[in-house]
Amino acid sequence: WSDLTLKTIQDYNSYILSKDYSAARYNMLIIALRIPIKAAYKDPSIPFKDADIKEFLEDANKSTSLKDNGKVALSSEQVETIYNLPLKDRAQREVRDMFIFQCLTSLRASNILGADFTKHKGNRQFEVVQVKEKGSFNQVVSLDLDPKIETILERNDWKFKDLDLQTYNKIIEAIIKQTPFANDTITIKTKLASGKIKTTETPLYKAIRSHSGRRTFITEMRSNPNIQDRDLVQFTGHANIELLAIYDKTSKQTSVNNILQAKGK
Repeated sequence: WSDLTLKTIQDYNSYILSKDYSAARYNMLIIALRIPIKAAYKDPSIPFKDADIKEFLEDANKSTSLKDNGKVALSSEQVETIYNLPLKDRAQREVRDMFIFQCLTSLRASNILGADFTKHKGNRQFEVVQVKEKGSFNQVVSLDLDPKIETILERNDWKFKDLDLQTYNKIIEAIIKQTPFANDTITIKTKLASGKIKTTETPLYKAIRSHSGRRTFITEMRSNPNIQDRDLVQFTGHANIELLAIYDKTSKQTSVNNILQAKGK
């Protein structure tokens, strides 16, 4: 610690910027450095050689504001196909139900995995306490949004399996692989830490992950010209509209058509 200087940190930052990491990976590496430094800086027994390190700590949140761009959302027809897949494996059926539940409610995987909703039996609408994103609202689940929501809860006895995220994603991939659109080519544009945009192509089944359910819900809702962001952000639990927009994968053409429709063209 006594040899740590602001230049050390700046060199580290320059190094990871030069690696063409995704913005998400860059964020992770910066946070991994910031946490121990922040703890050590508060410890009077650890002498820092360079007091300007405090500047890094104050600016760290700005450094981690980069976001990935180009994740995948499913269409309502694709969601319906997944829901109706004749899956023989019990684990796949359970994960399929959880994933569809996400698509229909916008809940995060962290709200789904291991969740016990038994206390909500008989309720048509209830709140789910967020476990992530400080400052966000509680999310609202409405069973009236889609009859499949209540069906899924009932056949799982209002409780979901507790899985680690890696296992959950692996099973989701195996499920999507059984759909007729599994090998549809998806173009993903990822914002790199350097600011450049990296374009890659991959089959759909490899691109779908736990957050795709939440992204699917938000994209569908924002594609509806009758739904306003200020209402949607209350439903999804986002802290602000800017965060909500990150999840929206509405095509430019759909956005144009929505405006023309609203204007009666």
